Amino acid sequence: IITLCKKNSISIVFTTTPTHQSYYQNLNKIQLEKTTKTISELVRNNSNCTYLNLLNSDDWYKYLGSLLLLNDRKKPFKYIDTRWVGHCLEHGYSALRLSKNSNSYLSKPIFVTII
Repeated sequence: IITLCKKNSISIVFTTTPTHQSYYQNLNKIQLEKTTKTISELVRNNSNCTYLNLLNSDDWYKYLGSLLLLNDRKKPFKYIDTRWVGHCLEHGYSALRLSKNSNSYLSKPIFVTII
């Protein structure tokens, strides 16, 4: 899949989504380490791959904060829905939301697989 995506100039983003603290504390640490190590090796060896590890809630909050900085006050188009980020921060959890809500996207996001 990685090679095919690279040939077609497609980037791959591996994401470890945030979880509730009790879920995180009860994860199989050996399996988690194997998973993150495998993804890190794939990213290191493939220029079209990145890894967004947001499993730790502190990292998720930093990520949400960084999203707010993407909007440019001088432009009418907003990259990030600030209300969505606000609700995520208010409730203490969120979902990764990919959308095609303007003509600036080439296509709708597609699901490839779960590893």
